[in-house]
Amino acid sequence: MCRDDQDHFTVGVVSCLIAMSVALVVLGVFVLDWFVVGRMSIDLWAVCRCDSPAGCASHPLASAGLGGFHLYAAATLWLTAFAIVPVLIQTGGYLLGRRAWKYTPMIGYATGASCIASVLATVYAAGPTLHGSMNAAPFVIVVANALGMIAMYCASSRLDAPTPASMRIPAARVV
Repeated sequence: MCRDDQDHFTVGVVSCLIAMSVALVVLGVFVLDWFVVGRMSIDLWAVCRCDSPAGCASHPLASAGLGGFHLYAAATLWLTAFAIVPVLIQTGGYLLGRRAWKYTPMIGYATGASCIASVLATVYAAGPTLHGSMNAAPFVIVVANALGMIAMYCASSRLDAPTPASMRIPAARVV
């Protein structure tokens, strides 16, 4: 496989990974419910109660009386939104201009790991107080962050690799 084929393959892989990561973040944050407790569904920003026959009513998390869940949910929501930014910057720079930034991957890995820790804290520290069933949204966000970190790694590592023209064979020593 020649160098150009490897670059096209890497561009395709990075493009697919970043598209899946963004789609899963949107799915996990805005579409899927995190918990279902009876006739109540809980997201990262609201609680939807379907008690009356007239329909469902949505309430903010802070006023729903769920203990500290709204604090964990807010941290997870903002960390998820912030964790995707360095991934988009690094992979976008790679895909558009074949440029990599030195500190963006470090920030991206740190925010991605923080987001995963926040998801786990939201699910396992605040979740048991809800006495309901957990949906797939936390798992989806963890997978989205992992895919984003892999995309950032692929975008960063390919730019630092030496090209065959820049590699030199060291001179042999004369004994």
